[in-house]
Amino acid sequence: MLRSILGWAALSLAVPALGAERTDSKAAAAAANRAVSKPEAIHAEMIEFGKWIMQLDEATAPAIAVFREFGPSWNAAMRTRSPDEAEASIRPVLARLDEAVRTARARLEALDTPDFPRLALIADVRPVALRSEMQRMMGNIADVTATIPGILAAMRKRDPRAAEQAVIKLLDSARALYRAQSAMTGAWAATAEVEDPAYHAFQFELLFFKSGVRLLDCAERLTLRKPDPALAGELRAIAGEVDKVIAAGHQRLDAQRSEFTNVAAELAGKKDADSVSARAMADKVLAVSGLQQESFAVSQRYASQLRRTADTLDKAPASLATLQPMLDSLRGTRVELDAISIRVAEVMAGAR
Repeated sequence: MLRSILGWAALSLAVPALGAERTDSKAAAAAANRAVSKPEAIHAEMIEFGKWIMQLDEATAPAIAVFREFGPSWNAAMRTRSPDEAEASIRPVLARLDEAVRTARARLEALDTPDFPRLALIADVRPVALRSEMQRMMGNIADVTATIPGILAAMRKRDPRAAEQAVIKLLDSARALYRAQSAMTGAWAATAEVEDPAYHAFQFELLFFKSGVRLLDCAERLTLRKPDPALAGELRAIAGEVDKVIAAGHQRLDAQRSEFTNVAAELAGKKDADSVSARAMADKVLAVSGLQQESFAVSQRYASQLRRTADTLDKAPASLATLQPMLDSLRGTRVELDAISIRVAEVMAGAR
């Protein structure tokens, strides 16, 4: 049972791959709105900001990729016949993860943090703050993996009580990782205008992390062989909140698309440099809003899975089997949102 819980918990660590995953679109719209004078200079700086976001991702993506790989590798190790075999299977992955995190930390430390003054970015989305967030994430990942040797030692000694305590420690570290990401998302959400579609994307992120923490709570209860009768109702409630957030986001997105479609039409055919740059910024906002529509669709699918899981739990108690589809959706949703956010950064940088 503990081996299965360990594999399940490791698979649930669906952390974001891009620290600025919801800020770059906000910067695009804000810059376009401000481009009353010198739009050419503002557009050039927007492109540089997008390129910087991609550098941030390049610094950390390899470590996060190994971290995500760790989950399936750990799950496979838990299916081996003996603790010694499990340890032999997982130690190379742990070594690669430790090295990847060290490399990411060094790359982040070396990464310049320009200010981009023409974009007038708020404090929480300036490069220095975004780099700090990713540095904290690397620390959180290191904290999670630091629990693994204790788990392996307990398994090797065949000490169920020690193994149980080690699993609880792992779950605590995993929850800390989720809560740290939720706290940063909350800080960004507090700076976003309600009229901005990004505000509603932030709200979904908060609900996503809330559901992840709740699933980890359930894993702890399963570890301690305690029932979790409230889970179905709580997952269903989160799904309802997601529905409201996404409905509001679609309304704001429609209004934004209408506004910038009109701006682009007004600038069509004008050949001076400032008009061309202003049109390019409006086009970026429209491209990003299309990607936001995709992200909202991903969020809606996640809400549907929350409901399906709640319906399943109405008929059977929480178990590894009943929660596996929800776990798959947790990881899949994160991967899809990350792919969209990378495309947003590419639009900002002019790479799309």
